[in-house]
Amino acid sequence: MKPRFRVFKRGNKFYKRDTPTNERTSLGTSCRKAAQKLVDAENQSHEMVTPFHSYARIQ
Repeated sequence: MKPRFRVFKRGNKFYKRDTPTNERTSLGTSCRKAAQKLVDAENQSHEMVTPFHSYARIQ
């Protein structure tokens, strides 16, 4: 599964881009490692939600 959110830098701030909607949101940090951690956590939360939604529809 492709990651939903990507990190990019504009000026000295890092942002995340929502791949399907192309929406951009500031992460409020200028540290690349911190920005990547935030985006990884968000991507992981989106991956975990999907199986439960499909399971709920089956029953």
